[in-house]
Amino acid sequence: MFKDCPSSDFKEVDRDAYRWTRNPVTSNDFIPMNIISEPPPRMLDDSDKMCMGYGLSMFDSLKNSFEKYRKLHQNFRPHQREQFIQDKGSFIA
Repeated sequence: MFKDCPSSDFKEVDRDAYRWTRNPVTSNDFIPMNIISEPPPRMLDDSDKMCMGYGLSMFDSLKNSFEKYRKLHQNFRPHQREQFIQDKGSFIA
């Protein structure tokens, strides 16, 4: 679909990883957003960004996951915070 997607530089690793989820956790919490819903149309060639939409955001530690969530959440306006929670969940798995 996209050239070199995923990147040929990527490699499989076996490690603990953390991800934002809903409660209870569902299989959709581990499906890329571009598979759940149709990606938005792009005016420019952003195929690298489109490729990223088929990946999953993971964190290397519970602390890093929590800090990133907190930082993003606190910078949103109240109505955006609710949408963020609906989109990303409010738990870490």
